[in-house]
Amino acid sequence: MIDPDTPSIAGGWLGTYHYPQWAGQPPVRFEATFILRGTEGRFTGTILDDDVLGEASVLGTQKGLRVNFSKVYQHPPPGHGTGKVFYEGGLSEDGRFLKGTWKLRGLSGGWEAHRLWGTEEAPEAQPEEEPAAAAMRLAGAA
Repeated sequence: MIDPDTPSIAGGWLGTYHYPQWAGQPPVRFEATFILRGTEGRFTGTILDDDVLGEASVLGTQKGLRVNFSKVYQHPPPGHGTGKVFYEGGLSEDGRFLKGTWKLRGLSGGWEAHRLWGTEEAPEAQPEEEPAAAAMRLAGAA
């Protein structure tokens, strides 16, 4: 069970992962969305890489400030053999930063991400406005 005082990984993140220096690859930016599933720290999500590999599905766990997850690319382009990528890392105490390492077969590197939004920051649902009142409000703004 997740401690209610521990920040959750749930929400949106913008980050970068790095290849080992010998690989000669530039860092890759990504955008991630993680969703908690139940109270045991399990989460799912998606990661969209800013390169040819595109979107990946995520399955992971959060235990305290530690996170572990794997990602699998949905539709890698031909000639880009991929497999399951394993990530481990830590969430900062304020819940705004993630940092860790990734592994894929014989490769490994670092990664970090900054929170874009969290589930606790989502706007509260507003009551629906009557169509006539909405039309009058918009007409007054014109």
